Amino acid sequence: MRPQLEFIPKVIVGLLCIWLSVVAILPLFGYNIIAAELMAFEHFKPQRESYYLYVVRSATFMMLAFFGLNYLRRRRPLSSVAPLLVYVNFVILFGVLYQLLSFSFVLKHWLAVGFHFPVSFWLYQQNRRESKTIFTNDW
Repeated sequence: MRPQLEFIPKVIVGLLCIWLSVVAILPLFGYNIIAAELMAFEHFKPQRESYYLYVVRSATFMMLAFFGLNYLRRRRPLSSVAPLLVYVNFVILFGVLYQLLSFSFVLKHWLAVGFHFPVSFWLYQQNRRESKTIFTNDW
C-alpha cells in the first residue's frame, strides 16, 4: 500500500511537467493552450509588442518543468541562486527563439536579450561559489 502513496504524487508531478513543457513550447509553433478557459486550444499569432509576455510565460513554465523533473530525479538545487540562473537562461532561450520567429530586427528587443547574458554569467559564478560552500559545515 505504501508504494502507491509515493507513486501517485510522482505521476501527478510528471504529468504536470509534461503539461508545462507543452504549454511553454506550443506558442513557438503558433498554438496556445489556455487552462483558464477549460484547456482551450487555439491557433494564434502573437503581436510583436507582446512577445515579452510570451517569453516570460514560456521561460516560467519551462523553469517549473525543469525543477519538477529534478524533483522526480531526487535532485535538489545546490544553491539558492539556481532557480534564478535557470529562469534567466530560459528567458535567453525563448527571447532568441521569439525574435527569430518574428522575422524582424528590433534593436531594443535584442538588447534586452543581450542584457541577460552578463546576468546569466554572474548568476552562474554565484551558483558555483555558493554550491561549493553550502555543504562544508554538514560533516
